[in-house]
Amino acid sequence: MAEAIDRLPKSRRRPLHLGTRIALSINLAVVLVSLVIFFWIYALQQRQVLGLVEAEAQSLLNSMVLMRKWVADYGGVWTEDPGESYFEERNGFYLKTPAMVTKEISHLSEKEGRFSYHITSDKLKNEANAPLPSEHEMLAAFAFGRGEYGRVELIDGERVYHYMAPLHIEKSCLKCHEDQGYAIGDLRGGLSVFLPMDRVDRALAQNRLTLGFSAAVVILLLISLYLLVRSLIVAPIEELKAVTTAVGQGDYRVRSHIRTGDELESLGNAINQMVVRLKTSHDELEAKVQQRTKELDVLSKIALSLSSDQTLSETLDQALDDVFDVTSADSGAIHLYSAEKQTLELVARRGLPTTIENCAGRTDQGQCVPRQVSHNGQIIRCNSAIDVAPCTQRCPLHGFTGDLIAAPLRAKDRIMGVVTLITHQAQGFSEDTVQLLECIGHQLGVGVENAEFRSRSWRMATLEERARLARELHDNLGQTIGYLNLNTRIIADMVKNGQHDSALEALEDMRLSTRSAYDDVRWAILDLRAPGEREQDFGAALCEYLDEFEVQTGLECEVVTTDGKSLSPDVTVQLIRIVQEAMHNVRKHAQASRIWVKLETDNAMTRLSIEDDGVGIDNCPPDPMTRHFGLHSMRERAEAIGWRLEIGPRREGGTQVVVSC
Repeated sequence: MAEAIDRLPKSRRRPLHLGTRIALSINLAVVLVSLVIFFWIYALQQRQVLGLVEAEAQSLLNSMVLMRKWVADYGGVWTEDPGESYFEERNGFYLKTPAMVTKEISHLSEKEGRFSYHITSDKLKNEANAPLPSEHEMLAAFAFGRGEYGRVELIDGERVYHYMAPLHIEKSCLKCHEDQGYAIGDLRGGLSVFLPMDRVDRALAQNRLTLGFSAAVVILLLISLYLLVRSLIVAPIEELKAVTTAVGQGDYRVRSHIRTGDELESLGNAINQMVVRLKTSHDELEAKVQQRTKELDVLSKIALSLSSDQTLSETLDQALDDVFDVTSADSGAIHLYSAEKQTLELVARRGLPTTIENCAGRTDQGQCVPRQVSHNGQIIRCNSAIDVAPCTQRCPLHGFTGDLIAAPLRAKDRIMGVVTLITHQAQGFSEDTVQLLECIGHQLGVGVENAEFRSRSWRMATLEERARLARELHDNLGQTIGYLNLNTRIIADMVKNGQHDSALEALEDMRLSTRSAYDDVRWAILDLRAPGEREQDFGAALCEYLDEFEVQTGLECEVVTTDGKSLSPDVTVQLIRIVQEAMHNVRKHAQASRIWVKLETDNAMTRLSIEDDGVGIDNCPPDPMTRHFGLHSMRERAEAIGWRLEIGPRREGGTQVVVSC
């Protein structure tokens, strides 16, 4: 590139002073501004002329509207001459309506070549007043509340200015138009005025000719000035442009070789110095970009590991490895803070002795750096020996010299732990490292909080499921055993009294109750084995449960699912439990032969329905052993996840349960 610049023709360079060149440039700018002004003047003249035409049209239209109003207020005009048309003849006088007056004035003005009027409407009494296509559009605009307006149109090959105003029904108008169904205030039609544009066009053409001649003169002057300026300024600037273009493409070896002896040569030398500095800055920036890329990659890896199946300890251990990859740390550790015990637990370390676990975990180490961070929630950075005088045992940081950063693992206002990095180099960490560690602390803090939340959620779900199972065992198995216990006494008395037939009937009832209790226990075990808690989407879990239900009961189950948004594990568990309760009701009470389960999901709504062809919910007596169908439990589960439950008869017969959100 430098060799190509050296071959630029020397003949283009003129030793003129920069002031002369600037003067020529100013002259060129003045010419260009003049051209802009010429075009602006022409456009302004056009707008002014059209404004005058519009004002004239508006004035003529207003005059005609007032004249029509005057004629209408007096019930028309009586003339001795019938003219073109009249409304009524009486004693040699002829009555003319406002429309007739408008038409005759329009014809008179047309003959003199000035202007013309046209009154029209969508409901015509005179076909001669039929609206033009443009008037159709304006009438439609008036119907939507628009006021009078105009535009230039081409009518019969002639340019005219068409201005139109709406006409509304007044009391005096009803004399002629009441039979058309109008009421006072209704839009009856419109009144147009047409002004020929030939005089305006001639004036504008003359202005265009004058401005065009002036523009041609300016263009000739511009060409002359350009040829002069090109030899004085353009050639050196092109060389500077070539240099800057090469630099923009990443070639920092290129240099300017302008030798004009003026300010342009000084500018070329300044550009050469700038290129040298840019090369240095580019190298530094590239190193920073690579470092930032590594840091972003670390943040991405940490975010990915937080959402993986790894344990929290494994995630934090991997995060510490990732931090070491992008920093100059020689050692480091991650502690988790226990607010209940007021202690720090070491969960990950690199290059530190095991004694730091005891040191940081003690409650009396007020001066230990991780404990200070866990108390005040602020980042601590030390560039010199750390004062650990209050320690009662040897601290692994005692006598430390170098650079240390300790940042809190923060989740909103909670301190979840501390991450600490140590290097033995003085000022070994940059401010960028401090910011990176702060970001990682926020990210890991949220991850630790989420892990705690998931753990609490599973514990609560387990307790809730235990309570549900206890209720079901109490309602079903407990009452059945009580019923059997009571019946055994009754049967014993029957046998003693010789009532063997009654005893056999009672034993048969006990056998049926025992069979029912057995079924309840078996279905409870099936519910406990339901796939809703496993890492499995709801559709697959639903199909797996219904397949086993179909095998166990012999009832035909048809499942229809559609692709859509995924459901969270909590929602999946509750929906599976609702399906189980609904299927139990069908099995026990519906006397059905077929069941339909439909799951319809999209971005706006999710709908789950369970339908059967049984006797219907209104015809199912409650089970005396449970006193309910479990509907209350189903509603509680739906409300717990913010869904809506609806239970009612199926249109084709049977029962329908719908849960949706």
